[in-house]
Amino acid sequence: MATQFAGGVYVNTTFTGAVRSDIQANLLTQMVTAGWTNIAQAASQGPGGVHTITLTIASPCVVTDTAHGFLGNERVILQVSAGGALPTGLSVNTVYFVKFINANTYNLSTTAGGSNINTSGSQSGTIVLNTQYILLQSATQANVTNPINIRLIDKLGSCIAVHIENTAGSVKSANQGSTSYGGYLLPAAAKTFRIIATKYQFVCFTSNVATAREFVMAGMLYVPSFLSGVTDQGYMTSNCLADSSASVAQSFRFSASLIDNGSTNSAPQNLETLYNSSFMESGSSSLAVGIGTPEVVISVPASSFNSAALKGYRWANDDINTSDILYSSGLTASSDEGKLKGQFYDMVYIADAFVADSTDTFSGHTWWNLTSNQTGSTGASRPRGGVWVATS
Repeated sequence: MATQFAGGVYVNTTFTGAVRSDIQANLLTQMVTAGWTNIAQAASQGPGGVHTITLTIASPCVVTDTAHGFLGNERVILQVSAGGALPTGLSVNTVYFVKFINANTYNLSTTAGGSNINTSGSQSGTIVLNTQYILLQSATQANVTNPINIRLIDKLGSCIAVHIENTAGSVKSANQGSTSYGGYLLPAAAKTFRIIATKYQFVCFTSNVATAREFVMAGMLYVPSFLSGVTDQGYMTSNCLADSSASVAQSFRFSASLIDNGSTNSAPQNLETLYNSSFMESGSSSLAVGIGTPEVVISVPASSFNSAALKGYRWANDDINTSDILYSSGLTASSDEGKLKGQFYDMVYIADAFVADSTDTFSGHTWWNLTSNQTGSTGASRPRGGVWVATS
């Protein structure tokens, strides 16, 4: 098959992710620019974290939330038990922003960094504050019935978490509340993230190819017309094992093993695959390697994976071989047969060594090299070459 381009708006920009809310807010802004839709939070949708709180009737209103873990500007919503009521000035299922006071209290505002909310009247019932996830929906492609949803969750750990689910919210990780599942992006003072996004997928990463929790890629694959009956389909891959783990998992950024860690490691990085009503995920050490473990399929000669000799990576006229990147996985378990689910949009594999974050222009597009420098073939885990993503 030929390389498949998403078309539409291509986003390629950077942002500073000093705190979790920076990452969440910037991903929201840039993905909407690329063509994703921000889906409003509903009362029945699961929050990132749940806190029982108390409110003052005052100007400004003060929220008491012991050891809350917020840093400021987190997006939250309020809900109240049946028969209860919030004071005047606050409403249920409305997005508010945290304004930090101390470890146990904060104010609320209607915009990030905005004026404090005042309350009056009376209140009753048990009041619960939810850390809001952001739910984003891709565009729809011709050969898949539904778009894919991506959830950006502040679990009040170290990172912002990334999960995928179907549009109905019925096929998704059973562990979205766990900090051991999902892709993770770790904020830090003055840390710069890059996001490359189209209407079908996004890639977010830093310049540190060998640092965990600094690479996540998610979206939907291109599905060719001969695969009929595909209603829902998507993927998420990362370079981490958990919200709190600094261990680097193999990924597009660090190793050309490209998702499957191989037979020497029974714990591939946190990833998720959705296909129709089936869902596969790994978190920490939960997914054993098998024939259905998610991995990519590229046209690199098998002999190059098991020999120090360089073979077949370039043509007789010295042009470098390029390959479209297909995605294979089982349905729900690594013991399932791994079958091709589709092709990555806007990506090619180039079978030669380039420094990570190199850029180039070819085939009428500009490109970004996601993969760390592969200087030669050193076995199945590190074939020569890497993944390039189109930025225009």
